[in-house]
Amino acid sequence: MRVLFYVNQILLSELTGQASFERGLIDALTRMVEHEPDSRMVLFTARAPSDPQPSSEAAIGLALNKASYVGYVTHQIQLIWRLCRELWRYRKCDVAMYVRYAPSMVAPALGAILFQRPLVFRTGPVLPNLRIHQKTNNPLVLWTVACALWIHCRVSAGIIVATERIAQWVAKTFPFARDKLVVVSNGVDCEKFKPVVCDRTRWRLPPGFVLGFVGTLIKDQGLGTVIEAIGQLATDGGPVPHLLVVGDGPESQSLQQLARQVGAEGNITWAGRHPPDDVPFAIAACNVMLLPLTKAALEVRGTSAMKLFEYLACDRYVLASRCRDTQFLGEHGLGTLVDPDDVNAWAAAIRAEMAQAARDSDGRARGLVLARHTFDSVADKIWSVIWNRRESAKR
Repeated sequence: MRVLFYVNQILLSELTGQASFERGLIDALTRMVEHEPDSRMVLFTARAPSDPQPSSEAAIGLALNKASYVGYVTHQIQLIWRLCRELWRYRKCDVAMYVRYAPSMVAPALGAILFQRPLVFRTGPVLPNLRIHQKTNNPLVLWTVACALWIHCRVSAGIIVATERIAQWVAKTFPFARDKLVVVSNGVDCEKFKPVVCDRTRWRLPPGFVLGFVGTLIKDQGLGTVIEAIGQLATDGGPVPHLLVVGDGPESQSLQQLARQVGAEGNITWAGRHPPDDVPFAIAACNVMLLPLTKAALEVRGTSAMKLFEYLACDRYVLASRCRDTQFLGEHGLGTLVDPDDVNAWAAAIRAEMAQAARDSDGRARGLVLARHTFDSVADKIWSVIWNRRESAKR
């Protein structure tokens, strides 16, 4: 029997995009395993100390207190213990491990070494992310994280990344891992994200042209550039769009202050955080959606933003920062690419969109997502990497 150990460190109760991706991929892999003969998946995941255990017998939820280093260390001790127990239990089976890597992880590599089982893991640019998001400047912590990542790269049979930019970072940091890299972009739940009836009263939006943004309000998202562009349009005295912002985050207050400073406050609706089920209705209320990522973020990791595929699954046109990963929008006529961080360029692009007739992709945007970016297609690619690399490792 083939047994897949799926390991992540995402709290079951999290509402982040990363958590949404993990839940979607887990559901897709679960469906896949149900149709694969003699196959089984065991999920090792994290839960807040106050949360109950997962209801599924095939899921093991280990308590994780993210408020301290001790919480992470304790979680890894629990994880290596449970991994070893299950690896021993399935010692006569064909076992492979798939890991959504996190900076504090050491247990999966140790389990792979001790039991000589193939390991495939998915990662981002771990060290730059820690610095960019200012999660830690402690040299000892950074060194420890770098060592743990090196070990995972060394023992792994395959390394999955979401973009070519991340692949370049991994290859530059760990040259020996170059041949292990496979790019698999993010996906979307097309049952949840689909065209719905436009209801602007639900969002208290005025008539006219509406731009939309959905996501966590952090600097990397580049929303400040759009706000400044709207302020510039207001100063120029021409037509000014309205902006619907759905989400919150550490930059929420500073962005609202920026809107007041540039005279765009009256043209923005701050809707705050909403459950995922509300997001398709927010997208439907907008004419054009936004992906204004900063140049710094794109240089580090490129983009395979879930929000982009959610926008497209809802059949919406997109204004996006120009980079290799968004080039397909222009090629397929599904979006306009704008130089990141360039307020003048964004103002011009918005002005041009307002002058256009209503954008209608005639289902092409959704069709592209259905063909390439569903969770089922992502799961199929990851499943192939796991077992193909496992066979390569055996040889």
